[in-house]
Amino acid sequence: MEVLILYAPNCPSRKILSGLIKQVLDEFGITYEITEEIIRNNEEAVELRFYGSPTIKVNGVDLEPGADEAKEPGLG
Repeated sequence: MEVLILYAPNCPSRKILSGLIKQVLDEFGITYEITEEIIRNNEEAVELRFYGSPTIKVNGVDLEPGADEAKEPGLG
């Protein structure tokens, strides 16, 4: 399983979230790779379809239901 965590600079939730994801996946014995990527500008946010900090994507799919239809990606 590939987990991507996208986050804005100074996101207070990123470290907690990353730890919780690791804990849950370890408990279920799921093999995973976690990548964390900071979003520094609006261009990166649009390119990576960043809807808020943190954004979690598993195997390329945003975990927030309907994220693509509901909002425009961006850093702001």
